[in-house]
Amino acid sequence: MNHTINYISLKGENQRRQILFIFEDARPQDIAVHICNRYIYWTNSNTKRPTIERARIGSQQREIIVESDLGMPAGITIDYVTQRIYWADIREGIFYRLESTNLVGQERQIEFEGIHTEPFAVAVKNEYLYFTDLRRNSLWKYDLAKNSPPLEIRNFEEKPMGLIAKKENIKTLPDCKILQEAYHNYTKPVIEKFQKIEVKNSSKKLECINGTLQDGLCRCTRGFTGKFCEISLCHNYCFSGTCHLTNQGYPYCHCPKGSGGTRCERDCDGYCLNDGDCRFSFPNARLPTCVCQEGFRGLRCEGSVITDKLCDVYCSQESRLEHNNDPEYTYCKCSRRSYVNVMDNQSPQALLSTSNSSNFVNYFQDPVFITMICITFTVLAMCLFLTIYILHLRRKPMPRIKRRYIVNNKNSTSMTERPQHPEQCEITIENCCNMNVCETPCFEPSKLQSYHQSRSDDKKMLLPNMERTEDMY
Repeated sequence: MNHTINYISLKGENQRRQILFIFEDARPQDIAVHICNRYIYWTNSNTKRPTIERARIGSQQREIIVESDLGMPAGITIDYVTQRIYWADIREGIFYRLESTNLVGQERQIEFEGIHTEPFAVAVKNEYLYFTDLRRNSLWKYDLAKNSPPLEIRNFEEKPMGLIAKKENIKTLPDCKILQEAYHNYTKPVIEKFQKIEVKNSSKKLECINGTLQDGLCRCTRGFTGKFCEISLCHNYCFSGTCHLTNQGYPYCHCPKGSGGTRCERDCDGYCLNDGDCRFSFPNARLPTCVCQEGFRGLRCEGSVITDKLCDVYCSQESRLEHNNDPEYTYCKCSRRSYVNVMDNQSPQALLSTSNSSNFVNYFQDPVFITMICITFTVLAMCLFLTIYILHLRRKPMPRIKRRYIVNNKNSTSMTERPQHPEQCEITIENCCNMNVCETPCFEPSKLQSYHQSRSDDKKMLLPNMERTEDMY
């Protein structure tokens, strides 16, 4: 209740709940009381800082005895014979542990480590450690002496939350001698006294139908609600079947045969064919399961085993293969190796198939499949062509190279003035004749004369031969 540990006194008439510890940084999950040395032990399942703690009864001083290598400790119990405490620890993922220490948190050891179990409550008796599993709603037994795997001994419809083992002969233990004295005092005859009290009817008294009156309000018992505790939680809860309450006080439905769901709202009527038995594997199952009669098969018992045997005998004759495509012989589709019962499956794939086990379909004989393949290859070819064309357009053209000769003569004259011998003028070839008859012959620079003299085929086109006009015109 709101991160607290509470207790109720069995003495006197005041049996109201009282708070023993209030926690702000802890989440108490389970407690165990050592009645001999008057210590209370509990597990703190706070995932940020899980611990195993204890405190002396009547004292507010807490003592942490285990705080390392813990996941989410759940149930805890005490073995008075070995003077050890045992607890169940839910680890990360699918793992869990059963561990133990002495009464002060020392001599820690791992008793068992397993998977796929959610242990909650634990109890020890003799050489066995018992624990409940909230995942399978079951009770397990673990042999501490043999260290063998746990054994599932019982299943429940609801989640088993609490577990108690009877402590035998603990009065003979050295630390528990005080229990013998308490037992004798408790078994003395009880003297009851009654006092008649007259109730005044002057004030209107609030009546709680299914509960008790506390502080002017009704505290309802488990399974009832409302201002006067007049409403049952099971009222109109189940569509069919019977309603029951869990250990926490929540309603649940026990569905009859042929129905399922959280509130028995799912029905099996007409689901299984050929007189199949319809069942729900678990209450929250969406679809039921069918237990078929002899000679039938399938999820809904729609297939006939006898028909398969008849087709096997029918197709075993070689003459039947000639009528394979005849409309009058369409019940069994035969092949040379196997057959297909087309009455159970009328799909085109099954009709084209020649094997009942693999149901293979030759897709290359399907016109739709061939059309899709052609369209796919056409689209891929168009994408490839467009990619090449775009790359061709984006390619930069090669630059055009222009050859020019730069005149670098400080004493240059006009183009119409013939230089004096032996002076040579060096002008730009493009500005020499300007595509007309040159009045002033052009002279090739001396730097290029050696280069052109090596080519005999172009001698007549060189600039030094321009004065021989008879060769040019």
